Amino acid sequence: MSPIGRVFIVLNLGLAFAFVGFAGTYLKHATNWKQQFDTTNVALEDLKKKSGQELQAVQNDLESATGNLTRSESNLKGAETRLADATTENERLTAQIASFEGSLKEAQSSLKAMKDAIEASSTKADDAYKLAVKASDERNEALSARVKADDEVKQANAKIKELEDKLAETNGLVTRLQSDLGEKDTMLAYVRSNYGGSLPSFVPQMSGSVVTVGKDGKLLTIKLDNKAGEPKPGHNLAIHANGHYKGEFVVDQVEGDYLFGRLIRSGEGVTIVAGDKVDSQPGR
Repeated sequence: MSPIGRVFIVLNLGLAFAFVGFAGTYLKHATNWKQQFDTTNVALEDLKKKSGQELQAVQNDLESATGNLTRSESNLKGAETRLADATTENERLTAQIASFEGSLKEAQSSLKAMKDAIEASSTKADDAYKLAVKASDERNEALSARVKADDEVKQANAKIKELEDKLAETNGLVTRLQSDLGEKDTMLAYVRSNYGGSLPSFVPQMSGSVVTVGKDGKLLTIKLDNKAGEPKPGHNLAIHANGHYKGEFVVDQVEGDYLFGRLIRSGEGVTIVAGDKVDSQPGR
């Protein structure tokens, strides 16, 4: 037999074995084919139903997405419109800000000028306040001085009234003295005519000093320090000082220890002053 024939025989044997193995394997599984077909068909139906549901869900999602896209596009157009409006408003605000910056610079310049003016005014106000305080102090001092002056004027007026009352009393006394002097002059004239210038009455021992001297140097007021009897109008007393005779005093009126009268004789160039001594019997 040729080699080729042997090859063909080996091939046929191999193919036969392969067919037998294939057939055995196929027949082993052929008994489950219908069951697998039914299972596969059920699974396919389930898959088809599930796919339909998923497809419906996808379509719903697609429709929802389409609606959302439409709304988004509408919102986008609205946003673009608002953006355009905002851009325009931004440009307007930018221009307004630029205008405000110019106004702010002018205001800052004005504020600086106002600050300088206020500082100057504050300085002037402080000076004015100090002047006002000084003026108030001076006014208070003036008011105090005025009150003091008013009090002094009141006291002076009271003193003047008191002096006027005393002056009126003194004037009344002078009037009375002048009236009495007239009477005394008449009496003295009578005494000089009838008694040679001497009173017939006895002059008791008495001594004192000159208290006041009239402007004419004649009217005198004597205060008695000692007396041995009661003085009477017409009594004469000698006036002396430091052992020197100065003149003669005649009594016109007696009021207690005070004698009111006149200087009737005095030495040449002699001036009677308060404090001079008076004695009715000098040398005794």
